[in-house]
Amino acid sequence: MLRIVAPLLLMLSFSVQAAPVCGPTFERFLTTFKEDKQFQKDHTHYPLSYSYIDVNAEPEPRKIQLLITSAADAQARKQPDYPPKAPKKSSQFEQKITRDNTARLTVAFNQPDTDYSIEYHFEPTPNCWHLVGIDDASL
Repeated sequence: MLRIVAPLLLMLSFSVQAAPVCGPTFERFLTTFKEDKQFQKDHTHYPLSYSYIDVNAEPEPRKIQLLITSAADAQARKQPDYPPKAPKKSSQFEQKITRDNTARLTVAFNQPDTDYSIEYHFEPTPNCWHLVGIDDASL
């Protein structure tokens, strides 16, 4: 019996850093999502829906829709960070959280008096939330 219990106790004695928990509210989840890049990676669902405006399209700008398949793909495509960085240092974002008629929550960032607008879409999972889409409508 001691031969079985001793190795088990030894394994349990190593401290393992636990992943941050989601928290009791979406706002608590969002705070952790904002502050912890590994938590962001762990709580992003792939394929991730991503859209942006191609301002160089002819004859006029058009919306491009993609599915990002992995974290490496997101990095290669320069997926926007969360929270986004303001294009002008002196400018502030307005942040608004809305719920659609499903359980999905959208966090929208807009910059007053500009054409800067980006939305992050989150859906609940049994124990947490996941980022499932990004819509960048900025020109």
